[in-house]
Amino acid sequence: MYSVEKVAINRGYDVLFCNTGEKPQREFEYLKNLKARRVDGIILISSVVDAEEIPHQYKNLYTDVPIVLADRKICGMDMDFITSSNYDGAYNAVKRFASLGHKHVGIISYGSVSTILDRIDGYRHACQECGIMLDMRYMLTAPTLEEVSIEKIVDYIQRVPEMTAVIVLNNSILPRVITATKRVSRKLPDDLSVVTWDDDELNELFAIDTVVQQVEKLGQLAADRLFDVIENKVSR
Repeated sequence: MYSVEKVAINRGYDVLFCNTGEKPQREFEYLKNLKARRVDGIILISSVVDAEEIPHQYKNLYTDVPIVLADRKICGMDMDFITSSNYDGAYNAVKRFASLGHKHVGIISYGSVSTILDRIDGYRHACQECGIMLDMRYMLTAPTLEEVSIEKIVDYIQRVPEMTAVIVLNNSILPRVITATKRVSRKLPDDLSVVTWDDDELNELFAIDTVVQQVEKLGQLAADRLFDVIENKVSR
């Protein structure tokens, strides 16, 4: 969030940072507290997937102050939204694997936020275009990170020995994938090619290809948009 703070300082604003821990109830409480502090606006990476998940008593928290959603959208809400090309990232990763001769490509992910759903859509459509088999056995997904354990990844890899490539849709899963492949004696990237999101030291160490998000650019664009709305330079 350095880029957000940089834009804010240049435009004469102070910044408060809040961490919801991916918990919607905590998000509601933070929004309520920020509204009580009479903040000028909010950049929100929301843990809420759909507007229907927001209890009636909290609905106004998303409309009474200028808000720009960063990275993730809330389905059913008409709000300013800045994100990366998540669909294209997954789509191009599959196309790349196909060009290298891979026929069995899997995905590992957790959560149901819009970024992950867009990546899954990109994966599915590219598989269909490239003639890569779409099989539920190749998709290891779960609601939370805790539910994507090393043991589950080990079982997943062993159940589909023909799989030669996998896309890890959340980079926080990557260390577990690396540990799991060691347990089943599959070398990266010789025995299993991996693409993941966001750059990390592990990626370079294990020769793992990466879909790099322009996080600083995303933060800058979200901040610029928010301050333009606050200063009435643009309309919603």
